[in-house]
Amino acid sequence: MENKYQYYVAEKGFDNILNAGVVRKDNETILDAIGFIPLHFNNADATSAVAGIARFLKLLQFFFSINKKSLVVFHFPLLATIYKWLLIVLKWRGIHTAAIIIDIDGLRDKDILLLNKEMKLLGHFKYIVAHNAAMKEWLLQYLPGATIFTIDLFDYPINGAPPHREYSNTVCFAGTIPKATFAYSLKQTQQLRFNVYGDGYNAAMNAKESFCYKGVFKPVLLPAKLEGSFGLVWDGASIDVCEEYLKYNNPHKLSLYLAAGLPVIVWEQSAVANFVKEKNIGITINELFEIEEKIKSMSVAEYDVMQQNVLMIGKQIRKGFYLDRVFGQIDKAL
Repeated sequence: MENKYQYYVAEKGFDNILNAGVVRKDNETILDAIGFIPLHFNNADATSAVAGIARFLKLLQFFFSINKKSLVVFHFPLLATIYKWLLIVLKWRGIHTAAIIIDIDGLRDKDILLLNKEMKLLGHFKYIVAHNAAMKEWLLQYLPGATIFTIDLFDYPINGAPPHREYSNTVCFAGTIPKATFAYSLKQTQQLRFNVYGDGYNAAMNAKESFCYKGVFKPVLLPAKLEGSFGLVWDGASIDVCEEYLKYNNPHKLSLYLAAGLPVIVWEQSAVANFVKEKNIGITINELFEIEEKIKSMSVAEYDVMQQNVLMIGKQIRKGFYLDRVFGQIDKAL
């Protein structure tokens, strides 16, 4: 990037860093690497009067010290009220701001009141980084004329090389199990083996030989721990119908699988399906019962081609290629 003044609102100051999410923390790592300067509000979520005064003084510091030619990057949704005030004062000064969308909670939760608040807040940003073309098109219905870029994939910055993968009927699924209750029905399929990773799993369900719960691992370790030949991207309670949010969302588990060298299995109607088909990095399905036949009809040679394509993209996301690229595009638009 050529822009001299580049900042991002750092969320490392949160008392509970887990609130920031893996994607937010990974993005901060990449933004550091490409030359962005973090803006810290210590104890951004603390409720004491002392913490509030400290935040206000820091807000004043940023208000007067940030150059008017700067670009300041936020993650969206904003995790603290002080971030909203910073956005407003930066806009008032004419400073460029960008929002990296992590989630649109109102869309995901089908909450129209929350959605309207989110769209109003997004309208304050000069630039918006959406997940993909489908999300961009959807956003433009609410924010006509907005300048929206697409990241296409979230990065997964880790070191090392992925494990070697070979064709088999073993499928990995990683996620928070209570949010993906279809996982309990995976064993209804006949000839597949499922390795499941994530917290909130009931060990009593781990009964059949074709189904194995593997436990919980830190995100930086998980790609090397995934055992199998494919990574499944699915969401919700049903094995027949996927959650509608995937029509717009880029699931972080997609990046996990690609970083792990795994060809993927995604919903045919999901926003990422075209990317998967275009890059030949996996297969698409309408319901989970289709997985078995799709894998059986694939040759070892076809799998190997997919896997090589995955390795190329996986190498990019391990190095932060997609976030770096989108901010290169924004830099040209400044």
